[in-house]
Amino acid sequence: MKRVHMLLGGMTGGEFDKPFNRGMYELVDLLAPQEVTVWTWGQWAEAANQIEHAYQDGDKLVLIGYSGGASRGTYLCNNLDPIKVDLLIGYDPSPAGQMRPLKTNVVKAVWYYNERPLMWWPGVGKLGGGYFTSQVPEGPPVLEMITIAQQHLCVQHNCKLHFKTVGLVNGL
Repeated sequence: MKRVHMLLGGMTGGEFDKPFNRGMYELVDLLAPQEVTVWTWGQWAEAANQIEHAYQDGDKLVLIGYSGGASRGTYLCNNLDPIKVDLLIGYDPSPAGQMRPLKTNVVKAVWYYNERPLMWWPGVGKLGGGYFTSQVPEGPPVLEMITIAQQHLCVQHNCKLHFKTVGLVNGL
C-alpha cells in the first residue's frame, strides 16, 4: 500500500496555518485517488507515531513538505528510522538552519531548492532556501535538487512542481 503524508508550512505549526497552504491542498487534489494525510509542521512527532503504528512491511511511504513542513520532514524521517521512507519531497525547505541530515532509511529525497526565496520574517530570518543532506555521503538516500527562483509563498502554487511531484509519487 502507498501511504502519502504531507507536512504543511506556516508560521505557527498549528491549525492557524492551514488556510495559508492552499497551494499544497491543490497538490492533494492532484494526487487523487491516493489518500493523503495532511499534518501541520508542528505535528511531525504525532505523524511519526501514527506512521509507525500503521506501517506494514511492503508499504511505500511518501512524505511531502512545504517550507517548515519540509524542514520538519527531515525530523520525521530520522524519527522513523529504521522504517523505510521511499520518497521525501521538499518544497522550498525552511528555515535552512533547521534542516537535519537524513539517515539511510530514506531511499530518495527530492527538493525544490529556491535560490531566490525573497522572503524575510522578523526573528526567523530568510525563509526558504533549505536543502537536504545525508549523514552518510556515500550511501542512501539518493539526493536530487531541482533549482527554482520564486517568491517563497508562491512556491506552493507552482503547477510545474506539482506535476513533477505527482509523477514521482505515481512512479513508485
